[in-house]
Amino acid sequence: MSSFCPDGYVPAQDAIIRAARYWFPDRWAEIETLAARNSAIMDETEKGGVAELARALSQRPIPDSLRHEYAEIFIQTVHRLRNHLHLGELKAYYFGGLFRPAQGRQTLAPEFWATSDADGVLESGMYFPFGRPMWHEPPRRNLWILFLEAELDVLLSEQQHPKKPFPEAKQPELVAALRNLVDLPTRAAQRQALCELPEFRPYRITDDVFRKAAKQAPRPPGRPRKR
Repeated sequence: MSSFCPDGYVPAQDAIIRAARYWFPDRWAEIETLAARNSAIMDETEKGGVAELARALSQRPIPDSLRHEYAEIFIQTVHRLRNHLHLGELKAYYFGGLFRPAQGRQTLAPEFWATSDADGVLESGMYFPFGRPMWHEPPRRNLWILFLEAELDVLLSEQQHPKKPFPEAKQPELVAALRNLVDLPTRAAQRQALCELPEFRPYRITDDVFRKAAKQAPRPPGRPRKR
């Protein structure tokens, strides 16, 4: 598997570390400080990676309690990232098709992350399109999982500053904005555009809120009713 990462992308394992730093800042800072202090094997150019940090934490005299805390935070971070992926709030990408390596960038479907096939994908950073091989089977094609850095940063910043419930008083504004988005092909695209408007960005537009607005802003006749 290539170690090349295109500009603007973050490997899955590095994304785990970034997310852990955002979601568990104090506990993670303590872990990294003690690990770096204890480890002469962490080269400055590689510091921060999952493998290097795990290797540093395996060295003595790192206390067992700290290693257990690292494992607990790591598991919680992977679970939260996977949940965001399943909800479509974050996307995971790979380059190359199943049969044509030069097929370009592909996106893993949100539904994938709710299946057992997704177990271990974030942790390893690898996606096996034909299933992970058993120990006695020959190697199979695997693809490197990447995140867009900008999308990851947006998710993490929103988690630091949770969105507020949508106020009923702004419902007319939401309906008016939705009527201006009739040229978008699907309701999903309209909802995404609404969420990105500056006046609505601080609020959480739930399914119920959007459905209520959509009833007051029906799609023009003759357009496909995709969702």
